Amino acid sequence: MNSHLFLLLPITLAIGVPGPALAQTEVPAEESQTGGQKPPNWQITPSIAIDGTYTDNVNLAATNQKSDFITRISPGIRIDGQSARASVNLNYQWQHYAYANSSARSNQQQSLAANGKLELVEQWLFLDASHNISQQAVSAFGTQGVGNELLNANRTEVSSYRLSPYIQGRLANVADYQLRYSGTHTSSDAGALSGGTATTTAAWNGQLAGVTPLALLSWAVNVDNQTINHSSGFTSQNDRLYGTLTYLVVPSVRLSVSAGSESDNYLAGVERKKSTTGLGIEWAPSERTKVALKKDRRSFGDAYNADFTHRTALSAWRLSDSRGVRVPTADMALASRGTIYDLLYLQLASDPRFRDNPIARAAEVERQLALTGIPANAQVFGTALTSQAFIERRQMASFALTGVNNTVTFALDRSNSQRIGAGLGLVDDFTNNPEIRQSGFTTNWAYKMTPHEVLTLTALTSRSVGANNAETSLKSLSLRLTTQLGVKTSASVGLRKTHFEGTTGIGYDEQALTGAVLFKF
Repeated sequence: MNSHLFLLLPITLAIGVPGPALAQTEVPAEESQTGGQKPPNWQITPSIAIDGTYTDNVNLAATNQKSDFITRISPGIRIDGQSARASVNLNYQWQHYAYANSSARSNQQQSLAANGKLELVEQWLFLDASHNISQQAVSAFGTQGVGNELLNANRTEVSSYRLSPYIQGRLANVADYQLRYSGTHTSSDAGALSGGTATTTAAWNGQLAGVTPLALLSWAVNVDNQTINHSSGFTSQNDRLYGTLTYLVVPSVRLSVSAGSESDNYLAGVERKKSTTGLGIEWAPSERTKVALKKDRRSFGDAYNADFTHRTALSAWRLSDSRGVRVPTADMALASRGTIYDLLYLQLASDPRFRDNPIARAAEVERQLALTGIPANAQVFGTALTSQAFIERRQMASFALTGVNNTVTFALDRSNSQRIGAGLGLVDDFTNNPEIRQSGFTTNWAYKMTPHEVLTLTALTSRSVGANNAETSLKSLSLRLTTQLGVKTSASVGLRKTHFEGTTGIGYDEQALTGAVLFKF
C-alpha cells in the first residue's frame, strides 16, 4: 500500500489548484531563458528513457563473473507547480530491467522524490506531505555498487512517507503560534526495516514567538516531542522544552541564547533528564554569504552545527560541521534532491531571471544537469539502514563552478556514527559495530564540446570502517558523452570502471559500456 501512496499526492494537492492550471505545458528552455514568454505556474513533464548496459560482471562476483546485456525501460513523470493554495515538486520513475542471458533476473524498481503543501483553511490550517522511494545498501559492510541494474543482494528498495498537518496564526495580537504534527512511516524490501520491522515516527512541535519592548530583542518558546515505535515493541522518546532570546546586534549579525530541559530514553529504556543551554550566532555580510554557528548542551551531550554558504554568478560553495542525534527513518521521508542539485539551485539565486521564480529555477537546474550528464542525487555513501537513533558527527564540503564550456562539481563527506547504549536488540549495522566511520568524495567535470554535446568525467570513492577491522572500499570512474538531439530528446554513451573490496572476503571488478535515450513530452 505504501508504494502506491505517491499516486495520491498530486491528486490531493490538485484539489487546491484551479483546473486550467494543470493543463499548462512545459516552456522550452530557450523561451524561459530569453524571457520571451513567462513560465507557467505548473509544469507537468512525462518522459521515457531507454537504456542499454553491457557489463562483464553482472553478478558483482570476485570469481566466476557473468557478462550480460541489460535493457532498462523507464517511464516517468515530473510535476513542478505552485498556486495560491497548493505547491508540489514530484519526480517519479518506474524502471523495468530485462537481462539478455536470463529472463529470471528481470526485475522492477521505483524511484520517487515528492514534496507538497496544501492550504486547507486560509492562512491557518496547512498540510505538508513528502514521499521518497530509493535504492539503498542494506549494510555498509556488504557489497557496494554504482549501478542499480547490477545484481546485488545487498541492495533494497526503501519507501518512506511523511504527513504533517499544522496550524499557525496570531495569538491576541501578542505572539505568533504554530502547532505541528509530523508522522512518518519507513519500510524496506530487505534488511533492518523489512517485513514486520517497518518503523513509524510521530513528532509534535509547538512554538510561541514574539517581540519585546526592545525592538531588536525577540523571544520564542518551543515544546518538542518525538516518539519512535520500533518493531520490537520498544518505544524511543525524546521530550524538550526550551526558550530562546534573539538579539539583532546589527542588520547582518544576530545572536541567540536558549535554556530549558530535555529528557530521552535512548539508552535502552533508561530515562535521562537534563537541563539544556545553547548559544548561537548568524552572520550575513551580504545576500550571497551566510554563516551560522550554534552549540547546545543536550541530554545526550554536546550538539553543534556550523554552516557556511557562499555564491557568485558562476559558483556556489558550502561547508558544514555538525553533531547531534540522528533518526534516519524520519529523515528518509524528506526526499532531498541531492547535494549537486542544491548547489546549482543556490547559484541561480544570483541570476535575476530565476531569483524570484522557484519553478523556473528548478527547471533550469534540471536542464543543466540533463545537458551535462551530472547526476543530481549522487551520494558519497548511503545512510545507515536502521531504526535506531544514533549520535552522528558529520562534516561536508561541496562546490559547483560553471563556465562557458566547463562545469565542475565536488562533494566531500565524512561521518562518525555512534550507537547510543547497548542497542535495542535490532539486527542492523550497529549490532556488531557500535561505531561506524564513513568517508568519501564524488566529483564531476563536464566539458561542452559543442553547444549540444558534453563530455562528462565522474569519479567516486567511499570507505566504511566498523569494529573488528570490518571495512569496505568502493572506487568508480566513468566517462559519458551526452548529446541533445532536440529540445526534449537527448542521448548518451559511456564507459564505467568499478573496483570494490571488503575485509569479509567480498570484492569485485566491473567494466561496463552504457547507452541511453531520453524523451520528454
